[in-house]
Amino acid sequence: MIYRDHYFLLLLLSFLFFQKVTAQDSISIKDAEEIRYKSESLIKRELKDLLNNIANTDIELAETKKIIYNSHSGTRNKIFLSPRVLLEDDINPSFHSSNSSRDIEVEKYLNDFDLLYKKSDAPSVSFNDVKASNVKKGKTLYVKVYFTSFFRNGYKISDTAYTLNNRVAEIRIEKEHNKWTPYISRVDFFNPADTANDVLNDIILMRPYNPALANVTPTDSASAAFAQISFETMQKEKARREAIDKDRQETKSFNDILNKGDEALDGNNFTDALKFYKE
Repeated sequence: MIYRDHYFLLLLLSFLFFQKVTAQDSISIKDAEEIRYKSESLIKRELKDLLNNIANTDIELAETKKIIYNSHSGTRNKIFLSPRVLLEDDINPSFHSSNSSRDIEVEKYLNDFDLLYKKSDAPSVSFNDVKASNVKKGKTLYVKVYFTSFFRNGYKISDTAYTLNNRVAEIRIEKEHNKWTPYISRVDFFNPADTANDVLNDIILMRPYNPALANVTPTDSASAAFAQISFETMQKEKARREAIDKDRQETKSFNDILNKGDEALDGNNFTDALKFYKE
């Protein structure tokens, strides 16, 4: 009886250890897709909206300061990991790479953007080609989000126009209230050629439990591995098709609103034309 108790205790400890290691070294495919989607949204919606709000002429100084503080230290609308997050400066239009830029903390970056970037009543910051890497594991889980950035308004000091910049944001992934939450931990310039083989530190993805593979023997390991790879390939292709469909829908919606603006403008209905163009 004692031997049996020790056996079951050892079995339980082994199971708990396996669960812990699995949780640290792998995540499900579903979790990976959720993390990538949230990370992309953090950049192409929340970071972009933050900069556009700061650059809006209708926002008062006190409100701007509050928005900046909340972005890195608030309990709501926080998108940066901490006030110590570093960004490579792209506010100066002459900065286009890590070699010519400088690291500044997020508070200074946003305050400089507020002071040095020309403001307008319409959104002027746009991010395109937003693409998240695979989920990676270092000391914590993280994702790299690549995007092109364009500032439409001018630079106050020299009235210099901006051009496109290639940017990459490192996103720290935290588990909060049983949900994956992304935070920006750094933003840099990047060379598009450097991302082609970005598979370093990719975390293992676990497929959903399949009873058919529950009793796979060692001689079947090659077949099981092939099934795993095939499953992951199908999941990636499905995600790719969904992203293409979503992009097509967003492009169609954008063009529909733009056409309405053009039609209103052709009819000298400037009020409606301005409304549609702002949308």
